[in-house]
Amino acid sequence: MGDCQIPVNPDVGGIGVRLSIYITSLLVVIVPRADIERYQFSKLRARLEQAAGLNGTALLITTVIQSNLGQLDAYHAIVALHLLVLLGVGTISFDLDRHRKARFLIYCVTMLVLLGIFTAWWLYVWITIPSFGVANFASGNPMCNHTVKLVVLFANVRLTAPWLRWMFVANGVVSAIGLIVLAGMTLGVIRGDHQDSKVHELPPRPNHDPFSILRYLYDLREARPMLDISRAFFTIYGIVMLELIVARNDIARGENVWSFGQVLAMLVTLSGIKEVVEFFL
Repeated sequence: MGDCQIPVNPDVGGIGVRLSIYITSLLVVIVPRADIERYQFSKLRARLEQAAGLNGTALLITTVIQSNLGQLDAYHAIVALHLLVLLGVGTISFDLDRHRKARFLIYCVTMLVLLGIFTAWWLYVWITIPSFGVANFASGNPMCNHTVKLVVLFANVRLTAPWLRWMFVANGVVSAIGLIVLAGMTLGVIRGDHQDSKVHELPPRPNHDPFSILRYLYDLREARPMLDISRAFFTIYGIVMLELIVARNDIARGENVWSFGQVLAMLVTLSGIKEVVEFFL
């Protein structure tokens, strides 16, 4: 349907942005978490995760702003969500000392805010997907979103398919509930610190206090190699599926023009590659 050709948006779905996120996400999952002999992989991975998180945050802010301005169509919204799932949002690691409570709480609050924005936007996109951004199509045809294809297990799926839409809405609701629980635990730590500062004679909190649980969850993420193996598999799968989505949709010419946003994304990625090269020299 020529009247439903997807408009270009190189700052969200351009080849430079995609390549940048593919390379960064692959570097993060390839580099080991643990140090091996003289190689301190943990520090290298922390720097790569920080760059990945900041890259993801920049993409999230860009897409949310474009969405609020009515400049984002459904296809590019889904591409952005796909890239953000690959990359992650927030500063995933910033030389975090998990035993320093204040720094750990800053990490938790930052992540909760960014993940909250991401989850809210995820829900908004999928709930409104039949009509999301249809004004951006040249024809303004309200049925254009029904022509956008998603690729699931190598098969084409209509973006507005009800089962797909509500499956992702349910996923967002579950994520929102998890964030509320984590927010409550973080608030418990902050309130506990405030009370301890007022009443010094109180005995120390038991090991099952919210901070201990939060720290345990963080350590669990760091200490499970199977999580890295599964993440590597899903990263590669996600890259393949997204490229199939790009190939199977009718996008106007100019999507891969090297705009400022694409060049900037590649420069950030080159700095990550430079970190890896210097690490082994």
